[in-house]
Amino acid sequence: MAGHRLLSWIDASGAEWPLNGETYYLAMIGDTGITGMPPYVMTESRTPLADGAVLRYTLADVRPVDVPLLTKASSYADLFAAFRALSAALNPKAGPGKLRTTAPDDTVRDLNCTYASGYEHDWSQGFSDHMPAVLVFRAHDPYYYDPVATQVGPFYASSAPTFFPITPIRLGSSSVLSGFSVDNDGDIEAFPVWTIHGAGSAITLTNNTTGKSLALTGNGGLTLGTSDVLVIDTQARTVLLNGSTSEYSKLSFASSLWTLAQGFNSISVSMTGTNSNSYISCQYKRRWLGA
Repeated sequence: MAGHRLLSWIDASGAEWPLNGETYYLAMIGDTGITGMPPYVMTESRTPLADGAVLRYTLADVRPVDVPLLTKASSYADLFAAFRALSAALNPKAGPGKLRTTAPDDTVRDLNCTYASGYEHDWSQGFSDHMPAVLVFRAHDPYYYDPVATQVGPFYASSAPTFFPITPIRLGSSSVLSGFSVDNDGDIEAFPVWTIHGAGSAITLTNNTTGKSLALTGNGGLTLGTSDVLVIDTQARTVLLNGSTSEYSKLSFASSLWTLAQGFNSISVSMTGTNSNSYISCQYKRRWLGA
């Protein structure tokens, strides 16, 4: 336990490595970059012969994280085995992992990051039952995420279109024009992932709060068959049909892979050619400034 907070490493395969002293690994007090806000970069411009500067925009920068870690064992062989095992789990070539924090109030949040350096030891010094190190991570996406996505829907077809300001929504047997609201109570905007099950065509998803829309009406449009499933991941910027075929080119020229604004969002969806198999669902993970 580090400062009454639990910490785990989730490797690229999804395996969890608790760093709380239950086994070989103990994250110690003195970590940096975990609980606070990410660093920020500000772009400014100056006017000749004028005082001060004008702030143009502010962006969150890559978050550096340092975790002091004690690897401990009852024998030299066990210590070396524990070192090897965690080294493999930290391997950045296997892909990014996550630092998972559990706060004293049991709030759990994930930071997507990659191991950079620090897990080293001078094995020539002979036997010791412990190995101190400082693990250095880089969080290129500097925000924390909920470990479990918030689900909105699914919204199934029914005999006639019905209008609701909140869920549930029933899709009409031949068309749908329905609305609902999402309250994103995270710290910043969130990225929705849309799952659309056919049949259906002329699909349009609109965030009325931000005024941005996504329409699959470009390049001849897209028609889903009864067994087709389309997944739109607005963060990964992918539009995949049945898990493999990219339909990104079907986005209209004016489309935006829009986010959920922080706070209240009024959403409307429309789709024609629906039947009893048709449904739309949405999920998103709230994002946070810190753990």
